[in-house]
Formats: sequence, structure tokens, C-alpha cells
Amino acid sequence: MSDIAASGIDTDRSGRFRFTAWFAPDSAGIPDMSEAVRDADLVIVGDGATADIGLIADGLDFAISPAPVGDAGSVPAMRFDAPDHLFEGASAVRLAPSLPDVGDEAPMAVIRAACRVALALAAMPGCVAIGWAAADSAMGSGYFGRTVRHWLAGGPFPALGLTSMALDEEGNMVSRGLNLIIGQELRVLAAPGQASADRARIAIRMIDHLVRHGTVHEAEVVEIEGYGTFAIEPAGDFINLAPSPFA
Repeated sequence: MSDIAASGIDTDRSGRFRFTAWFAPDSAGIPDMSEAVRDADLVIVGDGATADIGLIADGLDFAISPAPVGDAGSVPAMRFDAPDHLFEGASAVRLAPSLPDVGDEAPMAVIRAACRVALALAAMPGCVAIGWAAADSAMGSGYFGRTVRHWLAGGPFPALGLTSMALDEEGNMVSRGLNLIIGQELRVLAAPGQASADRARIAIRMIDHLVRHGTVHEAEVVEIEGYGTFAIEPAGDFINLAPSPFA
């Protein structure tokens, strides 16, 4: 298994590196970003109080701008601690990296830096949820803050949020958003007698492993804590994972 490729990102996928932050309707508008980043080791380009704000995080350029009209009411399909009522009447802003940085940097470097800015947004008064385009996900601001801060400090990758997962027609648990990081999605193949909840837990552990170790180029065997030995194998744009016959 190789390290995550650092050769750059296809700029056609740049929109998938976008965060959205929703703010409650009773908040006093979108707060001044200069307050939000004061203790976050971020650099504001401009005064931080205009409609469009430039920020630098880890040497990468980001822009925060109001979401297009109608987008605030368009809520992602996958929710994590983000019930419907959080989005009722909410306003929204978008956070996106500059196109040159998306093309020149390793995917994980862009995601980590974007997460640092998104954490500042999540901590702002009135922020109720954070969305991540690559996974079509929305997370409650508190949930996002806890899981992403823990990951950036060395904890497990927040697979329920920065990726998402769903069952396909054959009962396989398939990830969404992992391919932005390693170029492949994970597919946990349905196994007789295995509950979908167990397939989800297996996927969460395996996604963390893949984020740490990178693209799968050949078949191999891995041990998943609490679930035993599994075989993983590249299959086009997917990584198939199934209980190992040699366990």
C-alpha cells in the first residue's frame, strides 16, 4: 500500500473541497471573521468584515463568501447530529480553497487546512451546522468541532462526516467522499448474517486505515479490531473489502 499521492488534484473536482456553514436566523447576521480567527492562527486578507473574505491557513488561500440565493435551504442528504430544524430559516456561507492550491497541493493538505478554517466558522456565534461537499454531509457545529479537532490532534479520521456511507442495491456498504483523498471509494461487501450496522462500523475503521495509509494497489489482508481478518482488493474506482477466507 503506497502513501497518499502528493502529485496534485484535478481542478475539475475543486467544488468538492467546499465547506458550507449555516447560521441560525436569530443570529446577528454573519459575525465579523476577524473575531473568529483571532485565536485560530489564521491570517485574514483584508479587514475580515466584508461580504467576501480571504484567509490563509497553513500557507493555503481560502475564500469565504455568502452562499448563492437558495443554497441555504438546500441541505445535504447525509446528516450527523444535524436535525432538520437547524436549517429552518438559516443563512449560509461557503468556504473554498483557491483553484491553484487545489491543483498544486496534496488532497489531505488542503482538507486539513480547510478544516482549520471551518473550525473557526463552527465556533462563531449562531453557527448551527457545517457541510462538506465531497460527502454530501451536514454536521451539527458541535459534532463537527469535537470530531475534527480530535482528528487534527492525532485521533481517528471522522469517517461519519468528512466521508459518508450508504447501502447499495446489493446490500454493500459504500463510502462517499473517500475518493477525494485516496482516489478510491470503499465497498464493504455484504456477508451472510452480518448486520448493516456492523458493516458501517467496519467501514468506519477501514476508512481511518485508508486515510492513514493511502491508495490500495494490490490485494492484501488486514486486521480490523473487533471484527477479525479481512481481504481488501482494488476493483476499478473501488476497494472491495470482505471477510478473509483464510481467517
